[in-house]
Amino acid sequence: MKIQTTRCIGIAIALAVLAACASKGGKMTSDPEAYGENSGAVQAEANVLSPNLAAMHKADDEAMIELGATFHFGFDQVTLSANTRTTLDEQAAYIKTTDTKVRVEGYTDERGTREYNMALGQRRADAVANYLIMNGVPRYNVETVSYGEENPANPGHNERAWAQNRRVELIMMD
Repeated sequence: MKIQTTRCIGIAIALAVLAACASKGGKMTSDPEAYGENSGAVQAEANVLSPNLAAMHKADDEAMIELGATFHFGFDQVTLSANTRTTLDEQAAYIKTTDTKVRVEGYTDERGTREYNMALGQRRADAVANYLIMNGVPRYNVETVSYGEENPANPGHNERAWAQNRRVELIMMD
């Protein structure tokens, strides 16, 4: 019961942060490069200025880790970027401490045949799953599935939509 309450509080904090960013017109992304090279310096400075702020950021980070993450890929690619590997390192550490089971879902854009896209989505999911396993997550806690071009994140038919659809989603399960 205590774990569920903690999770609910963490989710509520994460949703509040997302709502605050959305109301200011901000755009959230899991890609640290999108925030520029100095984003870490700003975070470090904020931690020095206020211990309470540091605690809030830690709670936000834990909530985001608990919620999972989305990783994007280039056209016809399965290679994990440096940013993806960094985030997966954090995810793996969290998963190992909680013995959480995860589902790794692979997706593609709409280009290519259905069969090709299913296979590409599976290769992307396998790349993420294998990285987690190589970083100590027990194999029995990781499940992979490919949805190919089904369930697009963006239903558009242009490069921006396709880039959003070429992804792997890491879903934490109870």
